[in-house]
Amino acid sequence: MDIERTLINLGLTENESKIYLALLKLREVRVSALSKETEINRSLIYRILESLQRKGLISEVIKENRSYFSANSPKNLRKMLEEKEQDLDEILPSLLQIGKEEQESMHVEVYSGLRGVKTVLRDQLEEVKEFYVLGAGKEFASLTEHFYDQYYTIRIERKIMQKILLKADAKERLQKIAQSP
Repeated sequence: MDIERTLINLGLTENESKIYLALLKLREVRVSALSKETEINRSLIYRILESLQRKGLISEVIKENRSYFSANSPKNLRKMLEEKEQDLDEILPSLLQIGKEEQESMHVEVYSGLRGVKTVLRDQLEEVKEFYVLGAGKEFASLTEHFYDQYYTIRIERKIMQKILLKADAKERLQKIAQSP
């Protein structure tokens, strides 16, 4: 297992990983020793050390007016990940809502054939309180045969409203629909 690569996967940069591993190995050292060990420029090391301190992975001690750095327990890596997980848990509902709003604003389903028509009608009975129909004529009623009569009865019982724009040849059905509550 490549420890440095795993640290990078956990959220450290390549240089943060090198310095953290060097501090674990060397214990308490000055920046000059870190620079020699990691071959990273001293001026860059200071920025990396600040980042590692913010993450809670290293500590600084001043002795005789000189800064010494040491690695904190590797268990702090788990704490760092747990904090990130908590942050994610806080924003996750908002993230899910963003996607949900998009899905609700535009949703298209395509059905075909008799099976598709029956699926749409069954879904209406379960999910909607009102819907619109455009152009349903005799062909529709004959296509669905007895199924439509059952659907129609259940729709009325559940008080699901429909608004219909029918073809001229659907006069009989219009009268039947007009009599329903």
